Amino acid sequence: MSGGVDVVYDVPLGGLGTMRQVSQSSFSESIEVMAARMSGAPVISDQFIQSANPIAEVAGVDIGSFLTMFGTAGGQIANGAGVIIPYHKRVPGGTFYDGSANVVVKGVLNNPVQVEPVSITAPTMGSPVANGRLHFLSADGITRPWDVLANQALVSQDFIGCYGLGPVFVDIGSGYFQVPRQIGFTVNFGIGFSEKKHFDGAVYPTEIYIEEMNPSIEFNQEDFDLLAAIAGGKPITGVKCWLRRRASGGTYVADNVASHIKFSFTSGFLQHQSVSASETKNGQQGVRCLGRTLLVGNGVVLS
Repeated sequence: MSGGVDVVYDVPLGGLGTMRQVSQSSFSESIEVMAARMSGAPVISDQFIQSANPIAEVAGVDIGSFLTMFGTAGGQIANGAGVIIPYHKRVPGGTFYDGSANVVVKGVLNNPVQVEPVSITAPTMGSPVANGRLHFLSADGITRPWDVLANQALVSQDFIGCYGLGPVFVDIGSGYFQVPRQIGFTVNFGIGFSEKKHFDGAVYPTEIYIEEMNPSIEFNQEDFDLLAAIAGGKPITGVKCWLRRRASGGTYVADNVASHIKFSFTSGFLQHQSVSASETKNGQQGVRCLGRTLLVGNGVVLS
């Protein structure tokens, strides 16, 4: 044991690429243990692993690469051996250990990993954050689909770039207008999975299926005039939400440069969520766009 504590690191996702600028990662084995007893005995005689639901959650600010890897519906990596959740070991009194001192959670050869995009949240200030999940599946239901390994070397990291909050445009039937005083939005990919399958007595899950996709975009703003336009809900013929790419050493890349990200619906429903005000503070209201098909433009002109 080298001692020290651990921090996040770039997350390789097999053939999909590597998730950079990771801000959060976690892994849970979610093992359910079955206790066995002799007839009528209060004391446990033996214990067994009954089932497990291994899941990793990752978040990062390299939104463009996240969308390239995760897409809007996710997918399945057939060989999970390339999926690695690394943790970088800090050295007391310094920064990090050199060489093989790190701990990683790693998928097992020929066992699949289901990739799930969850959400992207863009705050008023700071960097938008993309959130995803990784579901570790077993090829046969008996083989454990993950390993935890110590004394591991890590590959070098890269910095890709960052984004910031951009404008939101809505069309409720009379052309697009920019939502006034918008202060942040969240894109929810809305993927609904089936219960993970354990066939033939399998301990570890072997299959998972997408049952529903219900994408939505939620935004907040500080001009209550919009409430009059959408009170009672409104069908929409278009919604466009933008993330602006940040310019190194400056503010943002120019709108007419193909570097920005757009989330859009061409049909759906606009639903008022809440409106509130308190004392001398600005009031806020929340609006949800329930779309049918989420479209993503990655590296496009802002228009």
